[in-house]
Amino acid sequence: MSADAKLIFKPVLEAMYVHGLSDRMTPAFRAKLTSLGINLDKLLPGYAYDVWERSVLEAVHLFPELDAKAALTELGRRMCVATIEHIPGATTLMPMLRVLGITRAIKRALKRGTSENFNQVTFGAETPKSLEVHMSFIGAIPDFAKGTQLGLVPYFGAKEPACSITKVEGQAATFLLTWS
Repeated sequence: MSADAKLIFKPVLEAMYVHGLSDRMTPAFRAKLTSLGINLDKLLPGYAYDVWERSVLEAVHLFPELDAKAALTELGRRMCVATIEHIPGATTLMPMLRVLGITRAIKRALKRGTSENFNQVTFGAETPKSLEVHMSFIGAIPDFAKGTQLGLVPYFGAKEPACSITKVEGQAATFLLTWS
């Protein structure tokens, strides 16, 4: 792989497929992941973004009761929750971030680039109950990125979180995250 390859790191795949989708995992989906080069019994340290994105798009089929956008949002939410609940140190870090206040805690959590090596997150307008989030690379799955934000904010005391995609430009997107 080249030095500038977009990589998704092992903890993301563990969170998503081992923990976040454990109740939906089927032998057929596990086989599909294997055909994409993802062996859940022996995960590599990182995967090319295109492999990750294809696996996420395949995972949509695990939610036949939802349309594709809602399924992508649910996948992102589940991955975020599983990351927080199953990665060592994450559950102890969240309450500490909470003392910063919701907006500062969200900013701090979203700026930590430990899940991949390429996405730059910046912030725009903010109010006591909202925050504009810009992600430089969301590929073809902006609704997945939306779901990750919806999974994150309740850990900081935000009630009734909502997230809308306000702009998509190429493979970048801007979101408006709100809460009560």
